[in-house]
Amino acid sequence: MNRALVLILASAVSLSCGESALPTLIPRAVLFDNPARISPRISPDGTLLAYLAPSEGVQNVWVRSIGGNDDRVVTSESARAIFDYDWRPDSKHILYRLARGGDGIDH
Repeated sequence: MNRALVLILASAVSLSCGESALPTLIPRAVLFDNPARISPRISPDGTLLAYLAPSEGVQNVWVRSIGGNDDRVVTSESARAIFDYDWRPDSKHILYRLARGGDGIDH
């Protein structure tokens, strides 16, 4: 291919891909902010949904009825975030784990 043809093709491509053709950027917060709710789990009896979400700035366990809007926080950690939890087989109790002192080890 000769040099003139390469320049013409390069010019045509750059003209067709102008600024208006670029897609809009995904906001940084969408990619890197913490989600509002994480780790949803349905109770063994299928009536409740638990999830992790902030309560007064600290991640705690919340519960709501399936299909309802009766969300309520069921833990009261105020210093350290809860990072894992699980339903007990009776669907009435939840066990959870948290890290102490920033050491990354669960206690």
